[in-house]
This record gives sequence, C-alpha cells and structure tokens, in this order.
Amino acid sequence: MNQRNGIGSSLPGANYTTIGPANHKSEVSREIQAALKDFLIRHPEMAADPRKMEVLQYCFKHYVNFDPDLRDLSITEKLERANQMAVDFMGSMLKF
Repeated sequence: MNQRNGIGSSLPGANYTTIGPANHKSEVSREIQAALKDFLIRHPEMAADPRKMEVLQYCFKHYVNFDPDLRDLSITEKLERANQMAVDFMGSMLKF
C-alpha cells in the first residue's frame, strides 16, 4: 500500500508472520489490504484527497465497523457503506 495516502499504516496486523492465532490476523490483514486496494481503484477520488480518506476512515472505524446490523457484511461491503456515509457527510457540509 502506498504510504502517501495515509492508509497503509492504519491496517492492523500488516506485518504478522507468526504461526498460530497471529497467523489468522495476517490472513485478515491481507483480506483488508486487498479490499482496500480494490476499493481505492474503484474510488480514485477518495485516494486523491487525504481529507476524504480521513472521513472515510472515521466513518468505517466509528460507525460501520461497530454497527451490529452490519456485522455480517464483508469488508468490501463495509467500505462501500463507509464511503456512502462519508460522501453524504461531505456533501451536507458543502451545502452550508
């Protein structure tokens, strides 16, 4: 992941290489990285603006990831939900 867009360092477990429970974290980390990479390819406008990435990350971390109704969604679907929240929020900010 590219460190310039500020997302590479926020992925948990990105460097796990141990066997056992930590190995599961490594698999999850690879899944997150792959989902995030695909998401940013589909939404280059998010990757191009660090402020948008901050809002996306905030929505994912504080809303989508903790919503019990969204618990069973894939990481890709959660990213899309967070993206929609971020876009809605940023759009409402521009209306003032």
